[in-house]
Amino acid sequence: MALSRPWWLADDPWLGDDKLSHLGWGAFLGALLLVAGVGAVAYWITILGAGLGVELVELWRYRRWEQAGRHYPWPLLADLTSYKDLVWNLAGGALAVPCVLVARIVALW
Repeated sequence: MALSRPWWLADDPWLGDDKLSHLGWGAFLGALLLVAGVGAVAYWITILGAGLGVELVELWRYRRWEQAGRHYPWPLLADLTSYKDLVWNLAGGALAVPCVLVARIVALW
């Protein structure tokens, strides 16, 4: 017996429409946290928590559009939940680390 996918879990590609948005949000939030001097554990918990928050907002907006009988717009904050979006958020957080490090080295130069 095959397991069925829950209704709220998207079957989206790894390079879908909104993946660069998630990468950018993760990187932006990561850069802000790094500049603020947040510790490593709090850094990753905040990146993951913010990603989960964005996924909940997306799901809420998707359901609103669906209940109104409309097709949802470009999936910027309006699609089903995806673990791939969370992976892209974490990748953005990882990308922020070398970017902020290089910016600090250049600032000292």
